[in-house]
Amino acid sequence: KDKMKSLLLCLKFYTIGLHCNVCYHAHGSDCLAGKDTCLASEDESCSTISYYKGGKHLFSKHMCRPECKEQQFINEDELTVVMCCEKNLCNVF
Repeated sequence: KDKMKSLLLCLKFYTIGLHCNVCYHAHGSDCLAGKDTCLASEDESCSTISYYKGGKHLFSKHMCRPECKEQQFINEDELTVVMCCEKNLCNVF
């Protein structure tokens, strides 16, 4: 009975909507603050925004993002990269 309940919960997770990782502050492969998941609404995608300075990765944010567009912003030696994806938990740490 418990195995069936677990299977149904698992199937529900993977069939209803797009689930994304959430992290307010990730460095390397570790989420240091705000680890969670979100359920993307119809106009949202999974997204990772990474911040660099002088070619060195400072930190990343992971989220559900409305109207996500992949972009790069450069300001002197600072780089911000926005990545978007459309599969469950595709915005990994």
